[in-house]
Amino acid sequence: MLSPDSSTYQQVKNSALDVLSRREHSVVELRHKLLHKGYMNALVEQVVNELQTQQLVSDVRFCESFIRSRINKGYGWSHIQQALKMRGVTQQTINDNSISHDVDWLALAQQVRMKRFGRKQPTTLQERAKQMRFLQYRGFNSEQIRYALTEE
Repeated sequence: MLSPDSSTYQQVKNSALDVLSRREHSVVELRHKLLHKGYMNALVEQVVNELQTQQLVSDVRFCESFIRSRINKGYGWSHIQQALKMRGVTQQTINDNSISHDVDWLALAQQVRMKRFGRKQPTTLQERAKQMRFLQYRGFNSEQIRYALTEE
């Protein structure tokens, strides 16, 4: 274990802080980026653990930021959950997040559909299927999709 005043340790820490200064990262993402830069695993673990202790990297903060960002981009809950899991956030952290509980997912699905396809509802089965696939890809569930495809 290197001491915190070692030049190699400080180099890894500075690199981590540089990454974190751009946007929030999950612990797994930060670890992966530092390892990808060629730093030794033990050194990366030491730096990441210290940054977690200092609350400079937090999966909870990352989760909140990521969810807010994806909602603003028009993604549904299942898409957001899957993306968070891929970034190493635990299901418990995802479930504990309160932002997802405050969203009107039905209205968001309808808003996303109208932005992409306009106010007019689909008239053919082919158009309806296309819009359903789009909303499903965006992470909306069947209830939300049905709501978005009903007359206002």
